[in-house]
Formats: sequence, C-alpha cells, structure tokens
Amino acid sequence: MNVIARAVACIAVAGVAANTALSQPTTPAFDWVTVGAAGNRGATAAELPWAPEAAGLGAVDHAFNITRTEVTIEQWWPFANAYQQYVAQDDNTGWVALSGRYLDFTLGERHLIWNDQAAHFPVQTNWYMAARYTNWLHNGMRTDRAAFESGVYDTSTWTTNPDGSRNDQRERSPGAVYFLPNQDEYAKAAYYDPDRYGDGLEGYWTFPNRSQSPPTSGPPDQGGTTNAGTFWTHGNLFLNAGSYPEARSAFGLLDTSGGQSEWNETAFGTTADRAVFGSQISLSPEFIPFYDRIDLLLADWPTTASYGFRMAATIPSPGSGFAGLVLLGVFLARKGRQ
Repeated sequence: MNVIARAVACIAVAGVAANTALSQPTTPAFDWVTVGAAGNRGATAAELPWAPEAAGLGAVDHAFNITRTEVTIEQWWPFANAYQQYVAQDDNTGWVALSGRYLDFTLGERHLIWNDQAAHFPVQTNWYMAARYTNWLHNGMRTDRAAFESGVYDTSTWTTNPDGSRNDQRERSPGAVYFLPNQDEYAKAAYYDPDRYGDGLEGYWTFPNRSQSPPTSGPPDQGGTTNAGTFWTHGNLFLNAGSYPEARSAFGLLDTSGGQSEWNETAFGTTADRAVFGSQISLSPEFIPFYDRIDLLLADWPTTASYGFRMAATIPSPGSGFAGLVLLGVFLARKGRQ
C-alpha cells in the first residue's frame, strides 16, 4: 500500500471511530471509494445475455467517489433529526420515509427517536427523501428549509399531471457536489473491472463480488457472502453494513448484493420511476446479476417504495476532509522520498 493510500485508510478509520463513539451523531462520516478508469467502455451484449438491449451500460466518462457501503442509520440520523421539523404531523409517508425500518417515532406530536442498536444498519427510505438528503449534504448540512429542497434535485418539480405522468427533475443539477449515482455509475462501481479478462483487459462480472456465480446466502460466520435471501432461511438477518468484507467489487464496494436494494438517480418513462440495483434479505442472491433489476423497478414509485442508497460525490469529496487528506498524502510522499 502506498503512502497516500495508507493516509486515506488511517484517516477514514479514525473518522468512523470518532463518529461511532457518539450516541447521537451530528455529522455523517463516509468511507469514500474512488471509481477511476474514466472513459471505460460499456458492457457488451455478450456480458448482458439476459438483457442485450442494455449493451453500453456502465460507460462513464468521469471519475467519481462513492460510499463503500450503503448510507447507514448513523449517517442518516443527523439529516432525519434536522428535517423532521418540516414533516406535517399527518404525513404518514414522510414519517415512514424518515424513520425507515429502524428509527422509531412517537405518536401524537411526532418526533424521531434515535436507535443506536441499529446505528450501522443500512437506512431504508423512498427516493424523494434520499434526494433531499443529497440536497442537504450539498448545501453544507444547513437546517433551513431551502437546504433540503434544491441544490442537486429541485423538489418544486415533483408534481404529477392529470394523466399520471410526473414532472420530476430527471438528473442532478449542474455543479452538484453530492448526488445519487445514476445507473451507469452504479453499474461501473459494482460490476466493472479494469482487469476483468486479464491485465488491462476491461470488462464486467455477472455478479458484484467479482464472480460469474451468485454469492452464498447466509451469515458471514457460516460461510455466507451475502445476507440477500436470508429472510426465508435465517429469520430477518439484519446486519451491519460491511459485514462481508471479502465480497467486494473491483473498486472495493461492499454490500452491493445485500443489505438493501439501492436507489439510483436514473429515471424511466413518463412516470419517472427510478432505477434500483441489488438484492436484499427478502430476495434471492440470484436476483442480482448485472442489470437484472427490472422487476424491482417497474412497480416502484419514488414516493412510496423503500430501499437503501449510497452517496456519490465529485473528487475530492467535500465534507470528508479530503482536501486536507490530499495535502497530507503529498507531504508524506515527499517525506518518503527524502
């Protein structure tokens, strides 16, 4: 491991450790993974035998950062705690989207209750609330109403026409610092490998753990490599994010095959349904071959369906100490050459 990589790893671990020590975290601490190889090719029809019409998926002309795991309850709580003041008491959809599966809320005059037992579980929410989370990060985590409603995704466009079509902004605003990955970015981060067919021979794996065979469903201490499908065999096996460190993509992403199915930015059709990748505890690992997510997508509405998500960001990622990290890495590299 080179000097800069060691510095990145040390500071990331220190940041997570410091945040974990807080009973109610106030600032999200993310473990960023850089997806490079800008200008990579998309998947071929042969790499997508069940969906050859999707050939070209995964081509991305820029490098970007993405969180190693799905956003966790600990990383979600500061946002949910700040935004709850703007959710009407009778807005059940809003409260469910804020609380997901793991946070609780009181009845009567509702407010959210922190559950540190689920701190490292992946959050579960609808697409609209995930988009607000992105706006909030982009706007420096301010708590005024405007900070949640624009910057990356303009919530004023979230309107429905008489024919059922929606006017939702379909992709991030120019200059977005944080964003939800689109389907090409996610596909690349999870399935692409610069050395898939040998040194320097790029391509795509069928499954997101650098394999042509599905991962094994089960607990990590029993040989499992994903908790996808464990709802039926192990009774709701909810696990901390990152519980399968060996099942990783070529870029180092974890939990692309379990935890929660994940929202993407990409919108489809006039209903503006959003792309969803990956499986979860109630779905078999065999649901997660590359691009086999159409059944998850078509019936889902961004207002009501509940999935997880992971953040993506420009390079360097603001709010992560990345600029200082780069300077530290340069200093250490120079020192190592002396």
